[in-house]
Amino acid sequence: MPKTEYNQPKLRPGEIDRPDIGIEAERILGLLLRADPMMNATNRRRYNDHAIRAIEDVIRAFVLAHDFENERYRYLKEMWAHIAVFVRLIRIIGETNAIELQPKHESMTPNLMKLELMNHIARMEEGALKWKRSIEKQIYGTRARPSSRDGGSNPENKGDPTP
Repeated sequence: MPKTEYNQPKLRPGEIDRPDIGIEAERILGLLLRADPMMNATNRRRYNDHAIRAIEDVIRAFVLAHDFENERYRYLKEMWAHIAVFVRLIRIIGETNAIELQPKHESMTPNLMKLELMNHIARMEEGALKWKRSIEKQIYGTRARPSSRDGGSNPENKGDPTP
């Protein structure tokens, strides 16, 4: 049987697959393309072009992480970084109200477009976080709490960060 883009990757012990990240990222890309006429020319150049490139980077890193199991953690870290940049860019788009125009041919209003974008972004972030936790659990055994990393649980320094 030929290999398709929907092949099931080999998972490491304890790892949980999160294909919903790719699906949500594709839906976000489609919404951003539909949002293009809802922005004026300046906002399109300032924000939407960068947002489209950022979500394409997320998709690219997700596909690499999904397909190359030997390099999965490296590509997942890259994907998480791209998601963080994308979320901050979308936050700027929301704060500046860049999606504001109602084209005649579009049935979705600008407010509904923003709501749909936020819903898909939240689902993508949730899937990425769950995948990250499953990888960390596999690598570190259990999720490390911040207090155990900075030495706060050590009774000798009693949570004081200075030596």
